[in-house]
Amino acid sequence: MATRISLIRHGETDWNLSGQMQGHAAVPLNSLGRQQAALLAEYLYPYAAEIACIYSSDSARARETAEIIASHLGKTVILDQRLREIDLGEWQGMTMQQVEMWDGERLKLIRADSFNTQRPGGESFSQVADRATAALAAYIESHRDEHILVVSHGGTIRSVLQRLGLSEGTSGTVGNTSMTVLLHSPDGGRESAWKLDIFNLMDHLGPIRISGQEG
Repeated sequence: MATRISLIRHGETDWNLSGQMQGHAAVPLNSLGRQQAALLAEYLYPYAAEIACIYSSDSARARETAEIIASHLGKTVILDQRLREIDLGEWQGMTMQQVEMWDGERLKLIRADSFNTQRPGGESFSQVADRATAALAAYIESHRDEHILVVSHGGTIRSVLQRLGLSEGTSGTVGNTSMTVLLHSPDGGRESAWKLDIFNLMDHLGPIRISGQEG
């Protein structure tokens, strides 16, 4: 048996469309983001009985996504700050073009080791991975051999995959309301306990428009 963790990225926001980096900003879903969340909820409805719990980042866009899903499935949402997106510090709200123009030297340093270097006044993705994987470990203790949903952010999901050694073959954007499914087997060795089962599943969206901006 294995614990099944479906990592779900939040729905689209207007900042996704404008290319603004969201970080910890309280940015709500836009109308398409709410539609995306509802479509995912419909997709998950046949599996509602086997879903034990829904955890979510407390950021507005993730919380709203989780609440839409929960209302369709008859579940409650448990908020957890450890699931937040990376804290971008001074860069929050900026586009990458603005960062390149106004803070190019520090951007070069970060690009040289993006995972381990902190954003100015913020976090590194390594720090994000520390808190997010600690959260997943706690959930596993409470939900062994069950299926849980975890609503979070593109950068957080990628940091988890990198920390767990599951990043191979996961190029491309983590799409809005996509599902990335992890399996955890408690009897496996340290390296074999985690398995990437599905990456960036978006079958529920069909032909509707998808933003390319993560965050």
